[in-house]
Amino acid sequence: MPVRLSAAVALATFLKNPTAESFLKPALKSILEVYLKIISEVDSEKLVSALEEIMKVYKDDMGPYALQIAEQLVQ
Repeated sequence: MPVRLSAAVALATFLKNPTAESFLKPALKSILEVYLKIISEVDSEKLVSALEEIMKVYKDDMGPYALQIAEQLVQ
């Protein structure tokens, strides 16, 4: 688990690169699913902050996932 957590946190930093942002956009659904799975298993402020960063980067694409994310974070 520590490796997945570290990778998830690092991804948010990686997205500061515009090339990485466009490269990962097609995988946004899968990325969000992985984040939500890890969040359900681990309580980590760094992980939630990383998810927030991803949501900022892809703010125009988050509509279809907003309800699922909100429900998961409330649990």
